[in-house]
Amino acid sequence: MPLTLQPGDALPDFLLPSENGVSRFFYESCCGKATVLLLAKNIAAVAHLHPTDTFNLVVVLGSERHGDKPAWPVLDNAASLCLRLSGHEQPDLLALVLGPDLRLVTTLQAPGQAELVAEIDRLPKRRDSQLISATAPVLMIPEVINTDIAQALLRCWQQNHSPSGMPRRQGTERVLMPDQTYKSRLDHSLQDKTLVAALNSALQQRILPVMARSFHYLPTRTEGFKIVAYPADQAGHFAAHRDNISPETRHRHFALSLNLNDDYEGGELVFPEFSDDRYRPPAGAALVFSGSLLHKVQPVSRGCRYVALSFLWQ
Repeated sequence: MPLTLQPGDALPDFLLPSENGVSRFFYESCCGKATVLLLAKNIAAVAHLHPTDTFNLVVVLGSERHGDKPAWPVLDNAASLCLRLSGHEQPDLLALVLGPDLRLVTTLQAPGQAELVAEIDRLPKRRDSQLISATAPVLMIPEVINTDIAQALLRCWQQNHSPSGMPRRQGTERVLMPDQTYKSRLDHSLQDKTLVAALNSALQQRILPVMARSFHYLPTRTEGFKIVAYPADQAGHFAAHRDNISPETRHRHFALSLNLNDDYEGGELVFPEFSDDRYRPPAGAALVFSGSLLHKVQPVSRGCRYVALSFLWQ
């Protein structure tokens, strides 16, 4: 069944042709560097294209390769893979431009070499590698939602929100009530069916596969989504806490924090059991972590941090 790949989607893995008796997977060979995956019906259609120092090139043909073998991988007689990736067993030349994480950036119909190079040059540059000596066991997942969805979620919050509560003892009962010294946040419980569906789709396509690979854990249930705000004019913050220590919250195996904007200062997440490092996903990106980890939200000092929150479990 053909995939409906959208920008930001990860490509499926597949075996490349054997080299000197050794077969390697596509991800093993190409991950970490921009890559162009060329889908074509025959080798003649890609003869004018070649890799450079800035990108890998992999060719997938719908038919048998004839002629000299190029220096880059060519997978021939791969009509089923062509069909899966393009919807055609014998496609005209189609280029899938992939970032270093092998997520789809864009597609190009019958590109020339200059067009490929220009598209690769437009990709954001990865920062230089750094020596990491300590980190919290969290996932930072980029490009979970696009700007249009984020803006629509912000509009929902603007229409209806209220101060977030904390469980506190009132007489003989535990009730939810605001506690500005512990948590200063304004919450909206998302009910818009179209936006709930969009977030659930992003969860299925962008987050759950990464969780399955990273933790060998696939959530099947969610609490739903809240859109929350930490405004600087109310010293928005959340003191150190765990998400699953009460009888009502013990089901929360993982927390999902999806940033909706980046025009603010402060508001980073800190996991003090591991370090004082501050975690700040860019707009549209998510942070996923165990509900058992102690964490806090630093005070927002300028603007307002908006987040979509949920909790996941089986």
